[in-house]
Amino acid sequence: MVRIQLKGVAQTRKKLADGTVRNYWYAWRGGPRLEGSPGTAEFVASYNTAIAARQRPNNSLLSSVLDAYQDAEAFRCLASKTKKDYKRILHSIGEKFGDCPIKLLEDRRVRGDFLEWRDQNGVFDGIAFFRYSSFDLTGGDRPEQVRAAPVSPG
Repeated sequence: MVRIQLKGVAQTRKKLADGTVRNYWYAWRGGPRLEGSPGTAEFVASYNTAIAARQRPNNSLLSSVLDAYQDAEAFRCLASKTKKDYKRILHSIGEKFGDCPIKLLEDRRVRGDFLEWRDQNGVFDGIAFFRYSSFDLTGGDRPEQVRAAPVSPG
């Protein structure tokens, strides 16, 4: 029997009300739950269905960079409190600028819009630390390397 390694499958364990523990598998973190047990034809079929239905993100918008960062290993390795704070900040940025084309960010005049919004919005109050990192943004015609500066509330 051939064993197939399915990319991205996430597993969770839940303790039920009666005390038993049950395993659940998902096509990816935050994705749809897979039917059947690992190794069965039903499981592989539900995985393939989920992958086929998954829409490719629009990698030309700032929201795709914010999402890619949250999916990156650098983000997943952060402490839970830090992740919670970052998510609050990233959500606020995404609400205001998520539909901004990435190419527009290269225009220096856009900085004024960001700075004006930052000054009017309290989401960045008390930020004490930042560091530049880079990650690959995939899903389009070709991957792009993006530099980002995650920040921590201070």
